Amino acid sequence: MTDLHRLLKDAQLASLLDRLGMRRGESRDGAMPLCLVASIFNVRQIEAAYERALGATVRRAVLERARQLVAAEGGMVARSGDHILFAFDAGSPAESLSGALPMREASLPDRIVEALGGAPVYGESGTVYPAISVRIAGYGDGPFDIDAIGAASLAPGRLPGWREQYHGDMATAIALFRAMDEGRLALELTPLREGLDAQVTTYCALALTERTGGKTRPLGIALEAVERLGLTRRLDRWVVSSLRERLVLDPSLKVKLNTSIDGMPPEAWRLRVMNALLLSPDTAARVSIDAADAAASPTQRGAA
Repeated sequence: MTDLHRLLKDAQLASLLDRLGMRRGESRDGAMPLCLVASIFNVRQIEAAYERALGATVRRAVLERARQLVAAEGGMVARSGDHILFAFDAGSPAESLSGALPMREASLPDRIVEALGGAPVYGESGTVYPAISVRIAGYGDGPFDIDAIGAASLAPGRLPGWREQYHGDMATAIALFRAMDEGRLALELTPLREGLDAQVTTYCALALTERTGGKTRPLGIALEAVERLGLTRRLDRWVVSSLRERLVLDPSLKVKLNTSIDGMPPEAWRLRVMNALLLSPDTAARVSIDAADAAASPTQRGAA
């Protein structure tokens, strides 16, 4: 049993809630505390592709980012292996009834992903991005099992040349995120038609391009590298934010999103975050969400 398992059992859980200013089973305002588990699910690959010391550096850096986040947000944080537990005051019953609590459940994981994985980690053997997944922990009758709640670590590859490809993919991802931070990424829209009937709604598929020297180049190959690394989540928010701007500026625009571009089923909070960013029922009605189509062309994959 890990330290975190012990922390969340019986007297230790009561102590944790007391330190949050909550009674056991409820917050200061009568609502259950909100617990989330963040997982660094590419550490094993980083250790295999570079060295174990870089994996340890990643764990320390991500934990420090988590501590800085709770210092700003309030709440508590504790680490167990490659998982980090966050506990926050869930808010008042009035917030729950008004729908504010589900929105906070949506926004907190989004902020955690960006806070923990939004910047590279620098080590002597290389520079890498931590891949972060966040899941909301429910309350059940059984013992708390953080390994069951958190995302499993990606296993290192066994094929010849895997290590070299990983280094190349990470360098590509770093360049892509640098372009994103510097405002050089752009969304390109390609018309699609649903079905053969001419009356059927026409949508636009998304493609990412990079603007360099007055020209644009497709980023399909770069997206494939980011997908292999499990780093699409950071790109998700940028795509949805950029899409929101396009939808507001063009009332006739309709877009189809593929939400499983990294081969993983989309967490419920990712869909809630996306819906929150789409601003209005009219805007949301112009977006088709396809959570099952993982076989889209690399140049026409949207991240959501």
